[in-house]
Amino acid sequence: MEKLICQIVINYRKMIDFWMTETQLGIKRGGIALVLPIIIGTIIMRFNKTIAVKVGLFSMVIFALLWFLMYLDSSTKFVHFMSRGKYDNPRQLLQNMTHLSYIYGVIISVNIECIIISLIYTIQIILEQKVYFPNIEILFCIIFFGFSFFYFTFHLYVNPEKLEISYIKQRLQLYTVWGTTVSFILLLINENGGIKIFITGILLDYLWINYFITDKENKLKMKNVS
Repeated sequence: MEKLICQIVINYRKMIDFWMTETQLGIKRGGIALVLPIIIGTIIMRFNKTIAVKVGLFSMVIFALLWFLMYLDSSTKFVHFMSRGKYDNPRQLLQNMTHLSYIYGVIISVNIECIIISLIYTIQIILEQKVYFPNIEILFCIIFFGFSFFYFTFHLYVNPEKLEISYIKQRLQLYTVWGTTVSFILLLINENGGIKIFITGILLDYLWINYFITDKENKLKMKNVS
């Protein structure tokens, strides 16, 4: 798992470097990837408006993907405001294990869900056929569970600050206690809807994260013994 997380981070940084690199014309590759379909669509517009519209929609898909890749490294006023001027971009904020960074990750999860839904509808228009995807609640659960898992494993394996495992474990236990408390309250009021499923799922996610934390602890103990 440690190698997988590290590889994901390395590949992400490579993609950012690739798309942000300027060509001989002084234009960034990301800008070319965004503008080129628009130019092609404008040219095709004279011959076939239907195809031109699809090409234009395709450029929107590219824009969404590039925005998603570059968002973590982009300066945002929202992050600057939330952190009271301490951080300028999402990556700086998320690299610090705080309640604020975790809440911000939840906000990003909602934004990612909106982007995915928009992309799916755009692809449906381009392909002229319906593309199946799970309902909004399930989609959010998948994205949020993925974020939570990556958030904790990142701080466990990759975080440049090298946090103490005990600190990461304590933070996970705190969120687990909160989640268990909410789950117990829902059980008392006999709530069997989507919220209860979500809480149960995130607690399961926390259990898996706790397993990797324990595994990391055991490996460090064995290393110190040897």
